[in-house]
Amino acid sequence: MYLLSVSVIAAASIGYELLLIRLMSIIQWHHFAYMIISLALLGFGASGTFLVLAKPWLLQRQRFSLWSFAIFFSVSSILCFYLVQKIPFNPLEVPWSGLQFIYLSINYLLLMIPFFCSVVALGALSSCDSPQEDCYKKVYKMWKKRGNSDGSAAQNAAGECFSK
Repeated sequence: MYLLSVSVIAAASIGYELLLIRLMSIIQWHHFAYMIISLALLGFGASGTFLVLAKPWLLQRQRFSLWSFAIFFSVSSILCFYLVQKIPFNPLEVPWSGLQFIYLSINYLLLMIPFFCSVVALGALSSCDSPQEDCYKKVYKMWKKRGNSDGSAAQNAAGECFSK
């Protein structure tokens, strides 16, 4: 059951990121669509800091934190995008108005919230200690090793090709 929840939350997070990229390229300039990737990474980093600082609290409320952050992700993904549309951000006025930088910062922080919630849910799941979570940890470690080894093999092959 935990692997299914991890899969669904991870797929929804990636899908939301792709959706934001497409929407930003239509609604704003395409330059702001690339901002979404860094925005997702900011949410991931902030959630990692939160997980380190709040680990005892999350472990005491393990089941509550798992489903609550998953629900927060689903609600915040819709609500935050709606709120961003209500902010009067105009990219054409950025060089002339300091207020537009504030609007851009608010947009950035609002759109970060869903990524923060999804990764806190995944991180809370990976910090649990039970047989079901051990299965999740084994799968994660297997794919992490596989990804590292594939990256190393590709890097070595590329080095061999370009060194000649």
